[in-house]
Amino acid sequence: MAPTSFGSFGLKLVQLYVLLSSSEHSYTLTRLSQIFRCSRQSILRMVEQLELLPKIKLQSYKEGKERHYRIITPFAPSEIEIDIELLRRLMQCRDIVRHLLPTPVHEEIGRALDSIAGSSDNTKDAGTLLDSHSEAFWKGRIDYNPHQDTIQKLYIAIDKERLCHVQYRPKINGATKKFFVAPLRILAFHEALYARCLKCSADGTVENETPMTLAIHRIYNIEIRQKKVITSARKSDTKHFGFWFNKPFTVRIRFTSEAATFVGERCWSTGQELTVLDDGGLELIFTSTSRPEIKSWVLSFADAAELLEPTDLREEIQDTLQQMQKRYR
Repeated sequence: MAPTSFGSFGLKLVQLYVLLSSSEHSYTLTRLSQIFRCSRQSILRMVEQLELLPKIKLQSYKEGKERHYRIITPFAPSEIEIDIELLRRLMQCRDIVRHLLPTPVHEEIGRALDSIAGSSDNTKDAGTLLDSHSEAFWKGRIDYNPHQDTIQKLYIAIDKERLCHVQYRPKINGATKKFFVAPLRILAFHEALYARCLKCSADGTVENETPMTLAIHRIYNIEIRQKKVITSARKSDTKHFGFWFNKPFTVRIRFTSEAATFVGERCWSTGQELTVLDDGGLELIFTSTSRPEIKSWVLSFADAAELLEPTDLREEIQDTLQQMQKRYR
């Protein structure tokens, strides 16, 4: 039997969730308005709020002239056998990215791991074996505690494919900009978190299929809208060096023997080519999508790297070096 509805909007919202998730049958919009003694528009507003909640899969379909709603209850996962080594690997993942996690999130993960360790027959006698053996070092970390709400909203918007209105300040002394985006992914890069997004108009139309990247700590406000944004650009593209600032282009760099080992041990893009030179140096050919990152990366090696191609970017580096000379003169 359906519950008698009363009270505030929030209480009705909880009752609607209980009703739709506790039955295998769906409810029509008309029937829900009768149960909750309110208009169909009020039911639609509550349904929209339920759709924004994480981990809730609300099914909506039309049959005849009536729209039906129900919440699909996910199957309980099969029991996973937890052993000490698996817990250690989970703790290693947590500790390596600790500097990127807000403190409450890191503590919540720790409590969950402690709970798993205490409840599993294979780990009850683990003792100090579960102490952390990993840590991360960083330069210039960002405190993400003030940005926990932003991160949570981004995850919800990505999961629900929702349009967002953001207020963003690209420079510490610059003006705040306002625009609409469709968040696609959260990225970790150079000790910071970024949101990969598509810029949209207010009605949810994608203005450019080339993703833009927003630093999460520079987002001053984010509002999730009810509009869904469907796009084919949600798949991640990590084949190239750097963010998606430019179309893919070929890069050729010569490194001295001092930098050869560091460069030669790593993957910089798919299809890269490494050639060991007679003097112990190394020539690297790879693909990038970010001219600014190539420029700063080459300069970070000082005289141990020389950009050979593209030639116009090589000229930019020459100009930069001349300006640096003037500044240090």
